[in-house]
Amino acid sequence: MTVIIIALTTEMVPADAMVANGFASMVAVQSVAAAVTAGVACTGVSATHTAAVACAVSTAISAAVSTTISATVSTTISATAVTTTVLSISGTHDRQAIRQ
Repeated sequence: MTVIIIALTTEMVPADAMVANGFASMVAVQSVAAAVTAGVACTGVSATHTAAVACAVSTAISAAVSTTISATVSTTISATAVTTTVLSISGTHDRQAIRQ
């Protein structure tokens, strides 16, 4: 079982920082259980325990990074859209007040 913790912000995050944050989060939450679970998909890779574990860890890491980055991008875009909408409504209201 992999647990991913993401700190959410309302600011746009540069892509390189987003990837770095995703990687840091992923490293912090990996566990033996996650590697063993992911290892089910790696049983045909090699008969050796070392290779199977390496494949399992690689699979778990890939999934965690992908999930973390996707969630961060989605949340960031949503927060930005909400902020833009609020500013747009405020701007319209201000212009109407000036006309009156």
